[in-house]
Amino acid sequence: MRPWTIDADDIQIADDFDAQLLHKTVWIEGFLDADRDDKFIVVGTKGFGKTLLLKAKRIRYQETGQLCIPRDALLDKPVGDKVFSRDLVNVYESDIEPWNRVWLTAIACAVLKQTGDCEDLELSSQFAHLFNDPNLRSVLDHFVVLLDYAPGDVHRCAQETNTVLVPLLRALNRPVAVFIDSVDEYFNKHIHTPVWRASFSGELSPDIWFLSQMSLVEVAYQLRRITKHLKVFVSVRKEAFERLAEVSPMVQQYRGSAIDTSYSENSLRQIFINNVLGERKNNLAIPGQLHTDPVEAFIGLTSTTHGFTGQEEQVFGYIERHTLLRPRDLMTVGQKLAAVEPAERAIEGVFKRTVNDGATDIAQEYLNEIAPHMGDVDLRGLLSRIPANVITRETLEQVAADYDDVAEHHGGASGMEAFAALMEIGLLGRLQTDPITGENVQRFLSPGEVSFGAARSLPSSPFYLIRSVLSGYMAALNGDYAAATDRTNIIGNDLPWREPDTTQASGMSVPAYQGSDPYVYVCYSHGDSNIVLNEIAWLTQRGINVWYDEGIPAGSRWSDELAARIRQAAVFIYFVSENSVISNHCINEVNFVSDLDKPMLVVNLHETRLPDGMKLMIGAKQTIRRDRTSPGIYRRQIETALLDSLTR
Repeated sequence: MRPWTIDADDIQIADDFDAQLLHKTVWIEGFLDADRDDKFIVVGTKGFGKTLLLKAKRIRYQETGQLCIPRDALLDKPVGDKVFSRDLVNVYESDIEPWNRVWLTAIACAVLKQTGDCEDLELSSQFAHLFNDPNLRSVLDHFVVLLDYAPGDVHRCAQETNTVLVPLLRALNRPVAVFIDSVDEYFNKHIHTPVWRASFSGELSPDIWFLSQMSLVEVAYQLRRITKHLKVFVSVRKEAFERLAEVSPMVQQYRGSAIDTSYSENSLRQIFINNVLGERKNNLAIPGQLHTDPVEAFIGLTSTTHGFTGQEEQVFGYIERHTLLRPRDLMTVGQKLAAVEPAERAIEGVFKRTVNDGATDIAQEYLNEIAPHMGDVDLRGLLSRIPANVITRETLEQVAADYDDVAEHHGGASGMEAFAALMEIGLLGRLQTDPITGENVQRFLSPGEVSFGAARSLPSSPFYLIRSVLSGYMAALNGDYAAATDRTNIIGNDLPWREPDTTQASGMSVPAYQGSDPYVYVCYSHGDSNIVLNEIAWLTQRGINVWYDEGIPAGSRWSDELAARIRQAAVFIYFVSENSVISNHCINEVNFVSDLDKPMLVVNLHETRLPDGMKLMIGAKQTIRRDRTSPGIYRRQIETALLDSLTR
């Protein structure tokens, strides 16, 4: 098991598993104890490590010599996507009982075939055909076949299971453990077809996704009451488990048998550190710090400066803010950071850009995961209208009204309902009063904290906040989003809140970089500030250190300060326009940088006729045409060119 393993499916056998990478909280230690089986349902949304925990439990069990099913894999998992005939959909979407029959029959068949306690059984011909088929060995093998049976045939098999097989299960005299995972993935098509994209033709139904998992929990619990020797360990999505808890009178018993995968901030940090400790020494930025500060050893930094507020924050805090606080998210970011050369990783701008790239991947994947549960909300249509990462209630209501006015948007939810849904899935935050300090703090829900289907109501708040994991995704949707970033607060769950300057607007300056890492010097005419300051804000959001004339301290000699900053810069960028080619300040700066033979990037803001002298100085320099290039391509070009110079 390599550090930063994102997909637990990479762990195929016990030898692939590295217990050192698993952070063992008290509840995890209790679950993994081979002598305990009171917790057998692993509940969580995607990304919280359900599969990893189930595999760890399986490995602990087989180390004690107990019979584990399946025998040829760590977990029993279905393959493919199940689609039913119209008639079978009518059976399986309406009631949990047909699912209970299928699960009980499938588990009983697999267990008795593996234990060998099944000689001379008197079974009907059809059930005997199923039971004696040598190609069907695991629970899921039988489960998949049974789902294609006619309802009457399933009913008859279930009757024979109750009269013939269940008594044999009661008579088991040695421990058997069954491990079932990823049932939700087998029925993904039923939940991943939003109602606005296609109407159900009879072959798909979201209720099938829920009921298939809800039934597995019920049957696993029932089997515990039949025999103490049979233990069925399962993982289910939290969305399905919460649906079961809402309708079952056994909710307290089920919750008492489940572990809900959730992690504190300290646990998430330890998960990250465990993976750092598994890194090769030559992939650490400061190897000597490994045992005193593993995060610094890996990153090469202890803190970073927020590009818009100028505030310092710890590097792990920066990483954590750009995730959804799930272990999988940390693996995604850690894997991207590990792929960067250690010396480059220690450059603040490279570190930020890499984390933000990981955050964009996390956001896109999460939006894809969550979309099926938000079928009545056009998430992309809503997000594309949000102008900044901090908005007032008035702005939110205006965006909601604009959303409602777009006739072609997908989904039936109103704009205010759509914002409530965005808060429900943890991407929209609000302010809450801390009951101890009385101060306002930022509050975001965690994925799965609120069950889907609950009545949507947007809590009142003077400001609403967009989670930082969305920064890159939102900037790609809305070119002005980055420039409108709040310049008072670092946005993140449980962080303190200061009232923002409500006069700030897009195009307002961001702090010029003041550190010692490589930076970009920006040369421009103040007549182009409305464009250039937005570009500076976007580059800063991308993790690129930018210095421009806003950063000159009061009382400094203007020309001396400019000359010093140009000399120290890694690359000089000149924004060309009709204003800048006649600006004496710009001409003097271009002359000076030409004498220094420093890397220069020329960006044409508009079609501009260059004077001969300027043409002589910049004509051979690398040039990007903002005026002739689409925004997406232009920004990729400028980011790539600057990063090439900054990392040389």
